[in-house]
Amino acid sequence: MIHGKYSLVRYISDPARGEAFNVGIITWVQNVYHVAIDREASRRAVKENPLLAKDSLRDLEAIIHSRLRRLTAFSDEGFLNLRNNHNWFPVLIADPEYVELASEKDVFQSLQGVADRLMDRMVRLRKVVTSRTILPDVKLELKDSLWPLIRKGSVLPNYTITGKRTGRNRQVDYFANGDAAIGLDILQTKSNQRHLRVMIDAEAYKIEDLSHQIKKHVVLSETLKDAKADDVDFANSVIESAGGKLVLSTAEALEIMQSAIAS
Repeated sequence: MIHGKYSLVRYISDPARGEAFNVGIITWVQNVYHVAIDREASRRAVKENPLLAKDSLRDLEAIIHSRLRRLTAFSDEGFLNLRNNHNWFPVLIADPEYVELASEKDVFQSLQGVADRLMDRMVRLRKVVTSRTILPDVKLELKDSLWPLIRKGSVLPNYTITGKRTGRNRQVDYFANGDAAIGLDILQTKSNQRHLRVMIDAEAYKIEDLSHQIKKHVVLSETLKDAKADDVDFANSVIESAGGKLVLSTAEALEIMQSAIAS
């Protein structure tokens, strides 16, 4: 058993109130360190200030890494000097505390494990199990995963295309430009069968309306996982008849987008 150290990463979303929110942890031992920022905690902090964009803290982990890399060699003294003598506002780095590491053999893995336990204790909200199904924020999850491609300009969010049939401006949630010409829409259906089928029909019409600019139109609907088999079959047949592809998982949608861009 060896001892390392950690510092809590906090964020002040509204300087007028000065309230700081726990968003991550930095753990280290000797010259090895690990930075962990929790996305959900970051989003909660950002929500406290309506003037901030939802993804304001998306690059926080990378920013902290870039600052720590300024050190010639990571050390307690170097970290404290960087923490105390540089302006991090609106980010706050708390005073270091001691923590026990599980293994001396794989220090970095031990730091990751410690960070995860500390995040559960001090950063992440405890999950309350209820009888109501809580749907994941698929749109934010997908944006996080596509962010490297969005930053490079390979994928464009909220992309507007004028429909060939209707002449209306229609928005695609994500569009991969260039030769790929692939569109991705997120469809949050409801359990009511009539409402579900109306939404599927509307999406199919949209696919046909934009087919002159989109070679492959993917529709992601994780909510259909819990739908009746007849409704899933209906959605599949209608979307495919319009020239689109229905997928029920974020992972599959990501794979299709990334493969199309890479080819």
